[in-house]
Amino acid sequence: MLLQDSPLRGLHHEPWEKRFSRFASGIHVIDFGQKNVFIFAKSDKRKALVVPYTKIKSYKLIRQGKALRLLLEGAWVSHPSGFEFVDINRPFMATTLDQIQEQIEQLMAQHKVKETR
Repeated sequence: MLLQDSPLRGLHHEPWEKRFSRFASGIHVIDFGQKNVFIFAKSDKRKALVVPYTKIKSYKLIRQGKALRLLLEGAWVSHPSGFEFVDINRPFMATTLDQIQEQIEQLMAQHKVKETR
């Protein structure tokens, strides 16, 4: 189940020069499927990081202005911090961030992924 008609579609990150190309190409930062999370670090759908919900140890959401910072923890993470960072920016739709945060929290709870405080 990719969230096609949800505010979770079209979430963008990266420096400003890359944000526009990602926005124009329609590539999202993250898609939540039925069994997996698809993380797009690059603007290439074929190079998505596919992570089953069962492999996500925990998550943390941080609200900063017109953005949400999603940190995912698990053995699959290659960053030395132990977290995969997904920067969800919505500069022109900041009012939708509360709804997006709620949907992410519901999805993670549905898949029994605990929230780190």
